[in-house]
Amino acid sequence: LGDDDLETRTPATITTPEGLQAEFLRIRYSGVGYDREEFAAGVVCVAAPLFGPEGECRAAMSITGPAHRLGLDRLAPAVRTAALG
Repeated sequence: LGDDDLETRTPATITTPEGLQAEFLRIRYSGVGYDREEFAAGVVCVAAPLFGPEGECRAAMSITGPAHRLGLDRLAPAVRTAALG
């Protein structure tokens, strides 16, 4: 790996700092993060942060499962709502 490259796990893996930064901006805007077979082929995830009393991210909650069974766009609002509650 070069100094600016990230480890490639699958063809969907984000492998550049610029790509990762863009993903962080999408997460900040939407309040949820996705793993669309980026870490393991056939496995997807949607996650949302859990914030502490000072507004700091203390943890996260997620749903992970087989790509062919999970509709991430359908589950994302539920994960985000659960994290807020």
